[in-house]
Amino acid sequence: IIAEYDSSGQIINRYMVAGQVGTDVRGGHGDQIYIKMDQSFLATTYLGKGYTIEKYEYNVTIEAAINSKSGEEVIDIDINDYLYFDNSRGRFISHNEWRDEIHYAERLMLNDDTSLPKNPSEAGKQGFARVDDKHAQYHNPEINDKYIYKDGREAIYNEESGELLMLLDYENNGPEYGPTYNYVPNDKSIVSSVSKGHYLFDILPYFWWGSVK
Repeated sequence: IIAEYDSSGQIINRYMVAGQVGTDVRGGHGDQIYIKMDQSFLATTYLGKGYTIEKYEYNVTIEAAINSKSGEEVIDIDINDYLYFDNSRGRFISHNEWRDEIHYAERLMLNDDTSLPKNPSEAGKQGFARVDDKHAQYHNPEINDKYIYKDGREAIYNEESGELLMLLDYENNGPEYGPTYNYVPNDKSIVSSVSKGHYLFDILPYFWWGSVK
């Protein structure tokens, strides 16, 4: 639990760790997302052994988020309720840093398009798992297939041609539905579901900022 103070030294907000990046992916190891705690949460979720995120009710459910489109009112999530701790820097970073340096730049580097299998057949051979259309909707499933790997990488292919869509020329010519590295990927056995960590690190930033600038 961390606290935010006003100029007179009074606590105005408390935040608690909601998720952390592990060491089985390419990057972001130890990075944490904190969520603001409201008064009702503080009053009802202390169990004598510490606070637990399991009892916290998010502004929207994960399923509601998955079934919506970016920008719809159902995604009524205030970014000011979240803080990002960058473990490599040893400090909390601003929302602008989170957006530009983590969500855009670092994801692009870690996804490393040049390392991706060149077609769906090769993706399968290398252990990439195809994601069902419902959970690939943000990559235009009408024409594209989405594959994920346990180290966080994503590969998006044109369904008809099998062509790999890449974001190498990111600033100018990135496709609207380009690959987006996952700090907390869903593994092969649960590609049809969404974990809480994936929701926090990978889905929420997409709702706020999209997948390309």
